[in-house]
Amino acid sequence: IEEQKFAYFFVNNKSYLLLFKPGKDLYLEIDKINHTILNFIGSAAPENQILYAIDINKIPFFMERENETYRYAKTNPNEVQDLVVLPWLKERNQRLSIIEKSTLTETDKNLLKSEVYYNYIIYLSDFVGGIVRWKQSDWRNFIINLCDSVSANPIVDNPGIQYYVFIDKYIAYMEAKAFNLYNQDTSIKKLRFFNLSIDSGRTLANEKGEIYLSWLVVHQNFSNDIAEKYLAQLITDQYRYKELKPFKSLMSEFDIYFPKSPYLKE
Repeated sequence: IEEQKFAYFFVNNKSYLLLFKPGKDLYLEIDKINHTILNFIGSAAPENQILYAIDINKIPFFMERENETYRYAKTNPNEVQDLVVLPWLKERNQRLSIIEKSTLTETDKNLLKSEVYYNYIIYLSDFVGGIVRWKQSDWRNFIINLCDSVSANPIVDNPGIQYYVFIDKYIAYMEAKAFNLYNQDTSIKKLRFFNLSIDSGRTLANEKGEIYLSWLVVHQNFSNDIAEKYLAQLITDQYRYKELKPFKSLMSEFDIYFPKSPYLKE
């Protein structure tokens, strides 16, 4: 490989997140019965041992099911801090502690810490957006409180998988924040982050697809290199799912803003 990459390794129904780097090798010893990784061998073993130890793929306790029902689905806004947020924060801090106490380089420590940091936000966002059934105002307030102090751009130079998942959660935050501000003052002509009116947003969504608005808000609020990668992935997804209208609109944007992008050669 020519650049650092995170990748999922699947053994039957189990998946493990691995970190690959140029010039480093990695060999895995697999338990054929339990389908677990027994040992990491090679120059890339240390960082992958820590990645395995923090088990970032593990489903959080508040997303677990019991008899086909989410155990925490009835959590209300008044109790979510005590029942979900604080215990989840404790788990996050335990993972960060494992990373910090390791013998990894500071660069690798910061990379894995960033994965844990974004993973924490992702699952809380998914919980309030898809598991509980709150009023829209409660959902918006939670997301705003969760992300208000979080930067759109990555906290490390070369972020991993979790950051790119986090982008969609941050888009949801920007939308919630924009509409909260508008509801407080309906004289606002342009929505914050989007830099357009509600009517203009609806028109664009009808003409180019709703996903176009996601690209628009990323383009205006994230760094150029992150916006390029995000748009390339959006285009790939629209092509894969045969969504031709947004595919054409997004491809046109890519040609305008990133005419020399290496993604155009792929």
